[in-house]
Amino acid sequence: MKKINSIGYGDKIIGLSALFTIIIPCLLYVTYLLSDLIILREKVNEIMSELRKIPGVGKETEKDLIMLGYTAIESLKDANPEEM
Repeated sequence: MKKINSIGYGDKIIGLSALFTIIIPCLLYVTYLLSDLIILREKVNEIMSELRKIPGVGKETEKDLIMLGYTAIESLKDANPEEM
């Protein structure tokens, strides 16, 4: 049985140890980014669920409020509807 010590890529040969030296840190970084995205998504869901407690606020109004910078019920208390 032949042991694989390298991988050919075009006319270049990349050693497996060099390949893993590149791949493992990249995979770790992607995992780190994904965990940040999950945390961010949880925060967005918290904001969205709070604004939906307001009677008459549905998905679209909620999105509009968030885009205007209103992320909490407290931030709407002093807001001027004419300026919104």
